[in-house]
Formats: sequence, C-alpha cells, structure tokens
Amino acid sequence: MEEKGSVKRAVERCLAAIEQLDGHVLAWETVFAEEALHQAEELDREERPRPLKGLVVGLKDVFDLAGRPPGNGAPVKSDRVPKEDAALVRQLRSAGAVILGTTKLTEFCWYRPTVTRNPHHLDHTPGGSSSGSAAAVAAGMVPFAVGTQTNGSVIRPASFCGIYGFKPTFGIVDTLGMTHISRSLDHPGFFTREPEWLLRVFDVLTGYGGAGTAVVTERNRPSGGSRRLKVGVLDTSPMEGITPDVLAAVGRYAEALAAQGHAIREMRVPDWFLNVKMTFESIFHPEVYSLLGDVLAAAEGLPIGPEIRWVVEQGAKASIQSYLEGLRRKDELTWQVTELFGDCDLLVLPSTLGPAPKGLSSTGNPAMSTLSSIVGLPCASIPFGTSADGLPLGVQVWARKYHDRHLLSVLPELPAQQVRPRYFAE
Repeated sequence: MEEKGSVKRAVERCLAAIEQLDGHVLAWETVFAEEALHQAEELDREERPRPLKGLVVGLKDVFDLAGRPPGNGAPVKSDRVPKEDAALVRQLRSAGAVILGTTKLTEFCWYRPTVTRNPHHLDHTPGGSSSGSAAAVAAGMVPFAVGTQTNGSVIRPASFCGIYGFKPTFGIVDTLGMTHISRSLDHPGFFTREPEWLLRVFDVLTGYGGAGTAVVTERNRPSGGSRRLKVGVLDTSPMEGITPDVLAAVGRYAEALAAQGHAIREMRVPDWFLNVKMTFESIFHPEVYSLLGDVLAAAEGLPIGPEIRWVVEQGAKASIQSYLEGLRRKDELTWQVTELFGDCDLLVLPSTLGPAPKGLSSTGNPAMSTLSSIVGLPCASIPFGTSADGLPLGVQVWARKYHDRHLLSVLPELPAQQVRPRYFAE
C-alpha cells in the first residue's frame, strides 16, 4: 500500500463494512475505531517500508492488549491489566499491521457458543471457538484475523465460513500474552480470503524476515517455485458422522490436484487415526483444570456454561498416570503421523465432518482436527465449493512438522473454490 493515505482508507473501508454488516453477523467484541485510524495516519506518514503495512487485522479476544485484559468469551472479568501487548500483537504492529478490534469467541475457547452467525446463512453456526474472527473475514469486514486452536477452532470455522484457515506447527509462534486453556495443545491460528497473506504474516511472526523470534529452520524454507507434489489423499469414509458432501469434495479436490500435474496417492486411514479422542481428553481435561479450576471456583454464581464446568470436573478427577499416558501417546502419534506421510509432501483430508450445522446451539464437531492438534503439525483449510444446501465446504491440507513455509508457499497455487457469502461488504 504505497499511495498516500492508503492505510487510512483501508481502515475506513473496514469500519464501513462493520457498520454495514455486524448488526447481522455479530462478529466483533470491541472495535478500536479511533486508535486504528490514528495508527493508520501514522503509517501513512512513514516512508519506510514494513512487510505488513496496511494489513487490517481482527484479533480473537484472548490476547493481551496494553491496558485491556482479554475477555475470553466469559463472564469472568480479570483484575489483571496487561502492561504490554501480547508478543504476537507486538510483532504484527511492528510490521505495520493495524489491529482494528477484538472478535467474539465461545466461552473460554470451548463449546458454549457465542452470538456470532455464519455470513453465508445466518441461521447456521460459523464454527468455533474462533467464531468472530472467521465470520469477520468471511463477510469482508477485515482481510485478516487471528484465532486460536486447541482442537478444531481454526480449521472448522474456516471451513464453515468458506475461507482459508491456517494453524502453524505447535510452538513455532510466540504465545506470550495469549490466554491458554491447554499448554500442550493451544496454537495461534489465522484466517484470510487471500492465502498470500499467510506466508507474509508467518514470516513476520517467526523471524524469517528479520522480525520476531528467529525459530525458522532450513526445513521451513520454501522449495523455490512450483513443482510437482506427491499428495496423499486420505480415505476418511470410516470416520463416524462424516457426510457424503465432504467426501465428494475431497474426491473432486484430488481430481483438481491431478489436473495440475501433482502425483496423487489414495490412502486408507489406519485404525489409530480414528481413535484419538481419548488421548486428547487425557491431556486436555487436567490441563484445563490446572488453568481454570481456581477461576471457576471463584466465579460461583456467575452464568458460566456447563460445558467448561464439566471439563474442569473431569480434570479434577484425572490421575497423574492417565495424564502422563496421554503425553506418551501424543509422542507415539507424532511418530505414527510422520510415518503416514511416507514420501508424500502433503496429505489431504476433509476439514470437517460436514457443512456448518443449522442453529447456534453447537459449533460443530472438531473430530477432523483433533489429531493434527495433538501432534502439532501445520495444516490449512482451503475453501472448496459448497454442499447440496449451498453451505461452504473446506478441504484440509497437512504438511510435516516445521514444514510450514513449504505449505504456505504452495498454498496459493493449490485448487480452491471460494464462494461469496450473502452478507459481504460491497
């Protein structure tokens, strides 16, 4: 964005879109209009380039902002007032991004839904827990938003809302100042309609471009241009609850990849792939209890949902033996997934079991994301057409751990079919 005043105009367009649409979609918790316009004016006065200059960003309300504690989608209000922004926010701002505001989420990033609606069909869920971030991007209110994923909270809403979602390798992006509910499973994640932004943001956050924490390794460097990929397409038809719509979408996606010249290998998922929920829960429940047990105990009488209370209760009952067994199984699954890749560059599977469910009482089933969250590999949801009812579908692409840059550098070249939602900023 090099034209005079271009950053301010970008912010003004986003504010106008929020004014036009958020009364229907309900994606935003707080909008920082004056602050964003002030930052935009400062960026417009600068002559030096910044890698993300003018990128307007929505931020899931789980990150520290100086003077503003995150709300975490919960009625519990923290007495802690952050003295500085979360590390990820500092890196984005330093690179020239403008934080427009905070987006809504499910209660404590878990299953109790927020009020946000799907811009494609308002009577359907946008997914969760990063509901507002996904819906804001899908509706064109911002070009980019930050979310988090513990189980399926980036991949699922990206698929339901018909946009790109990306979850990086576990631990590769700094989470200082991010609210945790499970330190072994929490990942930051990102949403956009334009996949080229994902690599640029990732480079800023990992220090590849000279900013942030320099954790990028040679394995993470791009291969250098387009090339013929070996892609394993997983037959997930044995998954309980999977719908014909998503299986057909993956079949069409494999055909589109083959038409691009990529080598396709059809692979049946092994039995262990289908039975990872217990491993997830054996880690998740006690970690949630350790982080939220005291918070919920002190919040007796507040309208906190039964979903997160049940998780805390299960965590309180968990034994150290079952927790350690979960961590051991996590390591075992990591090796099994590595072997599953074989000589493939990427693996393809559905992003979700089906399209967005009707109603706002559930954010959908995260089962298609559980394994990738346990083992912490990088994955993306790519929009690919619609269901028979006209709801967006997504195809999920996995890369090996620490091969984030390879995935992101080929992502814009991979097949995609984005559909504009009914509620979209003109």
